[in-house]
Amino acid sequence: MTRQIESYHDDTFPVIQDRYEKWMCQDHFILEGTLSEDYLNDSYQELGDFANQLYVIKRTSECSLTCSRHGKIKYGNFSIQAFLEKEFTLQKNKLTIMYKIYINEEEQIENLVFSPEINIIAASHPYQSFGTFDNNFFDLNHHIPILECQKIGLFDLNPDEKVGIQINFNEPISCEIFPLYSYPKSGVGYEKLYQGTSIYPKIKIISKKTSFKITVLLDEILDDYDSTIRRKIIPRSKINPDP
Repeated sequence: MTRQIESYHDDTFPVIQDRYEKWMCQDHFILEGTLSEDYLNDSYQELGDFANQLYVIKRTSECSLTCSRHGKIKYGNFSIQAFLEKEFTLQKNKLTIMYKIYINEEEQIENLVFSPEINIIAASHPYQSFGTFDNNFFDLNHHIPILECQKIGLFDLNPDEKVGIQINFNEPISCEIFPLYSYPKSGVGYEKLYQGTSIYPKIKIISKKTSFKITVLLDEILDDYDSTIRRKIIPRSKINPDP
């Protein structure tokens, strides 16, 4: 899903070159107040040295492992030592991610946000898919800045798929959600192809120790739920129109 400029792209086409691979739980430290467009265009200032870097991996049980890294955060004129640990636990259709962040700084940290970037191939085709945050629907074709939510859902109603992914946070947070597109060139010109959805949760770092939990659930969409959603969403044009 990583966006990149190919040799056949020219300056007239809006292709974005991502600096970091589009993985699950890419760890970023970013200034609070960073513009939504900077998230979308991957032009925000990266303060940490955790994204795209090596972690120490340790298996803790049959269904869990931890990834940890000692790194640095460029904060103002200082370089702050930081330690990050994330534990992944898989139980049937549920993935739980426990984060612990330790900052080696006596003074209170201000204007610092941690963002564990989440990238998901959310749909085989976007026109029969949609997203939710808490009890609100949104279009997977659009960039959505969310001031506060605790639950994000991505649902694919295509007959061959019918799956839903639900991401839960242990407390309300703000986040940025936007689609990832590729622009391959064919005999008829450029094509705009939906690849997936990128989610940037924004967790404020206000003390030396920060911990939080993310839960990811994968479920099959049953026929009765499918029918209910279609009655609510499709007549209101909330399912993605042709871009």
